[in-house]
Amino acid sequence: MTKGVDEPRKKKGKKASEKLKFLATLTNNLKLTDQQIAEMVGCARQTVQHMWAVDNCMFDRVLKIIDACGYEAKFSLEDTEPRQQGKAYVTIDEIMKESNGEIVEKRLSFLKLAFMRTGLTIREIAKKLDMSENTIFYYFRTDNTDMDFINKFADTFGFRFYVKLKKKEDNSQSIS
Repeated sequence: MTKGVDEPRKKKGKKASEKLKFLATLTNNLKLTDQQIAEMVGCARQTVQHMWAVDNCMFDRVLKIIDACGYEAKFSLEDTEPRQQGKAYVTIDEIMKESNGEIVEKRLSFLKLAFMRTGLTIREIAKKLDMSENTIFYYFRTDNTDMDFINKFADTFGFRFYVKLKKKEDNSQSIS
């Protein structure tokens, strides 16, 4: 047995994960090892360890881990600053109407709605986040981003990022 492979993660004096705290809490509560998580989502154990070390990963991987653990996630960005459009509470469950009138539900709908609540253009948002507008367009086109971007956007524009997890079998139980 390789040391650390078959054991749940233990805090080693390091600062606890901030951005992926909800995911670390879920996997620790289920007593999952990094190897088990890797097998559940189809990646290498080192990839999972790297994810914890840098406190970041792609949004779709977060969804895979939550789903493999038997939970559903509801992501939201709550507006903490007053805006002209009023208080924003947008969730992934909300749907976007495309310009042709077709209703399309996307994983990043909650983020796109928060973008619209700022009242800024993609160019202005990209400039404040010190990144290319093409990167932002790419995130929305692929409907995927890294967790770092969501947290950076929330911090920069005064939103609070929430994740609510519910067990799939029993919707009355939740972990926050």
